[in-house]
Amino acid sequence: MPIIVTADSSCDLPKQAMDPIPFEVFPLTIIQNGIEYKDGLEITPEDIYRRVSSGEPVPSTSAVNLIDYQTRFAQLSSQYDAVIHISIGSDISSCHAHATLAAEEFSNVYIVDSKNISVGHGLLALEARRMIVENNPPQEIVSYLTDLADKIEFIFIVDQVTYLHKGGRCSNIAAIGANLLKLKPVIAVQDGKLSMVRKYRGTFEKVLPEFFRDQLKGRNDLDPNKTMLVTTDCPSHWITLAENEIEHYTSYRVPELFYAGCTICSHSGPKALGLAVVRK
Repeated sequence: MPIIVTADSSCDLPKQAMDPIPFEVFPLTIIQNGIEYKDGLEITPEDIYRRVSSGEPVPSTSAVNLIDYQTRFAQLSSQYDAVIHISIGSDISSCHAHATLAAEEFSNVYIVDSKNISVGHGLLALEARRMIVENNPPQEIVSYLTDLADKIEFIFIVDQVTYLHKGGRCSNIAAIGANLLKLKPVIAVQDGKLSMVRKYRGTFEKVLPEFFRDQLKGRNDLDPNKTMLVTTDCPSHWITLAENEIEHYTSYRVPELFYAGCTICSHSGPKALGLAVVRK
């Protein structure tokens, strides 16, 4: 029996990205206007954008519950030699704590704390795929992923502060000032937590080259083959600009663009770009 990789839906990976190995996601709960929806199954980012634009509040998110993990782990552990579950960062969501507790009942279920979100989280799943294809045993895969999690940097830049403001992550005065000055917030995963680390001033298209320069210029410590780009509904010319900037600094063309799911979109809103890199 093969190994299956599972992850929380915040990994922002389509199922086909994990071919040819078995892969499954546990959907987080998105709470929109008091109603609960399963991420990616009952609600999409486009639904969120439309509802917020029509006056509904910015949604919140809720972790996968313990029973859902226990139920599915029980089924998968009997079908596969091993289940490797990669969770959203333990300091970002209680998903990791729930999954860890559920896995205690099964000797062949392994939990990896991504310490990250979005493609910073998904990158670990892709590395698990590579190692499974190379026939590495599950214990070695888990050990490698645990070490790799400490080397991943994920950062994203947001075009507007509307969602940060409506979600209570930005004060009214700060939001007004940011809009007047055309400030573009930058949010990074630092020590496993999401933090606003700086702001750029100007149009999104103008500040993108600055953003990628600051993340990549002179970074000889990075593995360019593990660079990932994620978007929340950015126009195609912004994507092309981002890809060109990455190639300029790393001599590496990002092979695939990933699209953020509801978890990231609930924080950033539309028109955000994220970058995941790995230190050697």
